[in-house]
Amino acid sequence: MGKRTLILTLKMDREIIMLVCAVLLAGSLIIALMPDSAGVGVCAMGRHILSGFSVAIDPGHGGIDGGAHDNRGLMEKDINLDVSLKLKRYLEGMNARVIMTRERDTSLEDKSDLNSSRYRKDLDARKDIINRSNADVFVSIHVNASPGYPATRGAIVFYDPASEYGKLLAGRIARSIDSIVYKDYLKSDTLKTKVRCDDYYILRETKVTGVIVELGFLTNQHDKALLQDKRFKERISSAIAEGIALYLTSY
Repeated sequence: MGKRTLILTLKMDREIIMLVCAVLLAGSLIIALMPDSAGVGVCAMGRHILSGFSVAIDPGHGGIDGGAHDNRGLMEKDINLDVSLKLKRYLEGMNARVIMTRERDTSLEDKSDLNSSRYRKDLDARKDIINRSNADVFVSIHVNASPGYPATRGAIVFYDPASEYGKLLAGRIARSIDSIVYKDYLKSDTLKTKVRCDDYYILRETKVTGVIVELGFLTNQHDKALLQDKRFKERISSAIAEGIALYLTSY
């Protein structure tokens, strides 16, 4: 059976549109929500919309490297992997080929021949996996922390300053996160997803267009609660998948 696309034009409350789209995406259908200023949303749905595309997913940290953590055993590495596996499921539901740098609680330094620190070897191994994957894009999933500034919260998407396509991908993902999770969970303009450029190794050294998605701040009590909420993690995973799909089918 060939690719099929169904276009629905919905004129209703924006919150209802978002919910319908998120549920359909969870059922393995691509949801591309493009609202206009009049409140009309268009959902473009096709089960095989990402056929022929490849996406690499990098769940940050792992193994002896727990990443950010609290004093009760909640670790960034576990949140990263949980969201990444959900993201993998959504993308595979759109028929994308998905490559994971890790699918279990492990670090990757033993996969690198680099003569350097354990931390740098781990990053080098991730870079190599992504470069060998021949992926169209990659996304590295992380959780932020800001010790001493517990009020700081919200998602951030980083791209490499030298990558114009990375900037476009970051913007697509940020807008999708805001569309799907903003009204239900954040409800403040100051918490809309930020898009920033920075000189991170994983962005600079990879040959594949990519971004880092920081899901929230573990040092903020509101974000910390969300990062442990199963429904929130499903929604933000579906949002990242939608952003990737919108990017890949637009450029």
